[in-house]
Amino acid sequence: MDGRDHESIRLDLASDDDEVRRLAVERVGFLPGRDAMQYLLACLGDPSWRVRKAAVERIAAAPRDWDAPQFLIQALSDGDNPGRRNAAVEALVRSGASAVPALIVATDDLDVDVRKLVVDALAGIGDESAVGRLIEILDDTDSNVRGAAADALGMIGSAEAVPALLKVVQSAAGDRLVVFSALRALARIEVPIEAREVRAILQDSILLPAAFAVFGRVRDSEAQALLLQGLVSSSRSTREAAMAALLRLVALLDAKENAALREEMRALLDQHPELLADAMTRLRDATLTTRLVLVQFLGLLQRRETILPILHAGLDEALSEIVLSTLWSLGPVVEQAIDEQWSLLEYGAKNLACRVLGRTAGQLGLNRLLLALEESDAELRTMVAQALGERRAPEAVPALVHRLEVAALAAEEDLECEEELSAIIEALVKIAKPESTSDEQAASEAIELLASRLH
Repeated sequence: MDGRDHESIRLDLASDDDEVRRLAVERVGFLPGRDAMQYLLACLGDPSWRVRKAAVERIAAAPRDWDAPQFLIQALSDGDNPGRRNAAVEALVRSGASAVPALIVATDDLDVDVRKLVVDALAGIGDESAVGRLIEILDDTDSNVRGAAADALGMIGSAEAVPALLKVVQSAAGDRLVVFSALRALARIEVPIEAREVRAILQDSILLPAAFAVFGRVRDSEAQALLLQGLVSSSRSTREAAMAALLRLVALLDAKENAALREEMRALLDQHPELLADAMTRLRDATLTTRLVLVQFLGLLQRRETILPILHAGLDEALSEIVLSTLWSLGPVVEQAIDEQWSLLEYGAKNLACRVLGRTAGQLGLNRLLLALEESDAELRTMVAQALGERRAPEAVPALVHRLEVAALAAEEDLECEEELSAIIEALVKIAKPESTSDEQAASEAIELLASRLH
């Protein structure tokens, strides 16, 4: 590339047109490494995110002899342009393990902001070769850097860091932010921690929810007592952290212990019905992560009043599968709750209820589906037919055949009925096709009934 091309790139990078600058970034790679890096570093602070993104991509793909990590670390000291510094961190992360040696050296930088950003970059890269140095940084003079180091160790997930992180928590003399980061890191590493190991901070109401997050992976009577106490705390964040930990704990217990713990939870919430009501309300407006916890926790309680709120939570597609699996696990109480409050279900919730009843086995659920087969909404009738097919209930054949006759006539004028017609046929085929030898007689009776109706 001659001088004219070099000048052309320089001029294009100074253009007022974002797209011209972005295209110029793509051509920078043809320049010598030092010149290219100077231009690219400048572009990391460009007002256009598309130009910054292009510069990050180009730096991440730079050959080793460009020494990109060193240039990027220098850019971290630009206190006048936060966007440039953030883009430099992103480029370092994109550079991967090749940037780690330079970053480790830079953890000794005199600029506290640079040290913090360097640690953030090491966290994003997630290379275990940085663990030893990050453990040392837990003693940095700046609390923000120490907290970032704890978070980085959690992101990397190395068990080697656990003793050092526990030391931070146990000292209880450090900055609360650092202790919180250490607890969060321990939770991410998922190493079993007993209550006695973090006792120093258990009286701190701010840190208690984070402490709960490290419980629930080991059988510990003290931790279990604290979690049950947290379940009825006046602090919502503490209650919800206790719920999440109790969910993990019940998975470790045998059937007898599991049943006993559930009974304790139910007894506690019987004494505080307002807290149960708050949990059901939170199913509508909490974050997705919290709602996932609430659905499963409320399912553990096996209470009829929680079933409809759980069902309505399933209208969010991100929650529908966990809602279905939770309700399927509850048995007959689900059929009773859905049947009693069918008319109160929101639009769409009836469709989801059909999916639930398709996997239950009680007569109450079957009766509700048969009644719903006469609903006015074609989409709902389609879901009902699918649910009856999943049940493989021969008793449903007369009603399905009737709907088949009606839907066949309606499909001639209403194309929406074609999907219902298809679902009914599929349901009848499933009922007539036995899954095992024990189903053969019922299937045979279904076929005979179907044949007599269609004769």
